[in-house]
Amino acid sequence: MADNYLGFVQSARSDFAQGTELLRRAKDVLIGDLVSQRFRQVMLSSIMSAFLACCLSEIGEFETAFEIAEEGLQLGESAGQPATS
Repeated sequence: MADNYLGFVQSARSDFAQGTELLRRAKDVLIGDLVSQRFRQVMLSSIMSAFLACCLSEIGEFETAFEIAEEGLQLGESAGQPATS
């Protein structure tokens, strides 16, 4: 989960390429049932998907950003989490 937080920080610093790399790494380890786990965090991984989509769009990867954003939206809606749906 460290990559998740570091990705948020890099995004906030406008280092979108580094943020993308870190957030992709964090997202890639969350497969299967792990996707819906919180790991003692306030937010689901759908928020990570939103940050990743923003970073991707900032570096011009719009199609991939759209796909990631859609995945995050579906995850948030399926979890019934108000902050993401």
